[in-house]
This record gives sequence, C-alpha cells and structure tokens, in this order.
Amino acid sequence: MFFATVVVAAGLSCGAPQRADLVGCERALRQGKVLSTREVGQGISGAVLVRLRQGDAEVAAVFKSAETRAEGGFGFHGETVATYRDTWRHEVAAYELDRLLALRLVPPTVERKLGGKRGSLQAWAERPLSRFGQGPPPEDPGRADTYMHAQRFFDYLIFNTDRHVRNVLFGSDWRPVAIDNSIAFHPFVRPYRPLHRFPRGPAEALERLDPHALRKRLGRYLEKDEIQGLLARRARLLALVAAARAEGRADAFFEW
Repeated sequence: MFFATVVVAAGLSCGAPQRADLVGCERALRQGKVLSTREVGQGISGAVLVRLRQGDAEVAAVFKSAETRAEGGFGFHGETVATYRDTWRHEVAAYELDRLLALRLVPPTVERKLGGKRGSLQAWAERPLSRFGQGPPPEDPGRADTYMHAQRFFDYLIFNTDRHVRNVLFGSDWRPVAIDNSIAFHPFVRPYRPLHRFPRGPAEALERLDPHALRKRLGRYLEKDEIQGLLARRARLLALVAAARAEGRADAFFEW
C-alpha cells in the first residue's frame, strides 16, 4: 500500500468516492491525457502513479496491470479454493459492485490501456488521516463504528483477503475508502468478521440485484467460480438481513 500528496481538481475530488462526480471522474480516467507517470515503489502490484488532465481538471490515479495466478490450493480461515488470483481485474469488479450497491466506498476505477499494458486505473484516494489508530480520534465513535460495518458488508461480498488496517483509508470524518481490492473475489463463503449490522440502502439494493445483471456487469472481470462465490455470499448475507428483520432488531440497520 502506498500514498502521496497530490493536488486534484476541486470540482471532481475523485479520490473521495462519497462526494465524487463519478461520471466525470470515470471520463477523466478513461480519456484524460497522461501528463506523467512514475512507479510507486511499494507493495507487490507494480503500481504506477499517473497524472492526467481532462479539460481543466487534473486527476491523480493509480494504474495496476499485474496478474498473478497460482494453482494448487489457497487457504483462508479454514476454507480452501483451487486457485489463487491477484489481478487488476478485481479492482474494476470491486468498483462496479460498489456502484451497483451505491456504497461509495471504492474510488472511481476503470479499465484502461497505458504504455502497451491493459489494467485498472483508480483515482488516487485522499488520505487526511495517516492510518488506523493514528491521528485525532473520531468526534463520534458510534458513527465511526457504523462506517466500519458498511466496510465489513462490502468486504464480505468481495471477500477481500488482503484487507488490513493499511488497506483502508479514512476521511476526516472517519468514513472508510476501500482501496487495494486486487486480492479478492476468491470463492470463499464463510464470514471471517462479524456481520450483524447492515447499511439499509445497499442491503436493499443487494436484494433487488438480479444475478443475470450482476453476471453481465462483472463477467468481464471475474471468472465463473468467482461469480458463483459472489452469488453464494450474497445469499448468505441476505439470509442474515432477513433474520435481523424477523427478529425485529432495530439496531441491525443504519442509514447510508
């Protein structure tokens, strides 16, 4: 994981997904003229920091083109799958799912070809707090805790096995920004963190989400077993949501 201080166009604020103009940011990422590139030099994904200009807007982004695949079994919290995958395609898939659910946790991310390589181009996430556990404490600890339940909701759906405190950024209000989603979407189904509180709007969007539409939206970036795993986790999560409603747990749902 990596970070830097980068000035972006105030009108887009692409690195802050909760307030970004997603359409404008996606257009800038897809069509923006490349001003400069440099290797980030951290992590194992071969990431490149890119500066783009689209009209009057200047945007910073991270380009990833690495694809790692290993056969022979990959274990996580007592489950095992046949294949380990770490790929830029998961970055795009995570953003597309985030958009379908209106969570706004993942910075705008598109597929793009740069320097002869195809990969993901994600808006550089702003980093007003240095990392989890540092900087000023949240003004409202309850709200910060609620935010993390939204993050857990999403991370279970994409099954990000690389989510640790350095792979979640926090805004000044402690709202999380979910970066580094390349090691995700393995077809595990057993939750590895408690799931007992749910963002109301995204949970309802997940209920309405047609599996065919999901396959159409993410099929370019996920393999068959990854799609099946996602649908299995969706079913499990919706069962938890239904149980919370049946039990009348008013604290199980929060506005998002």
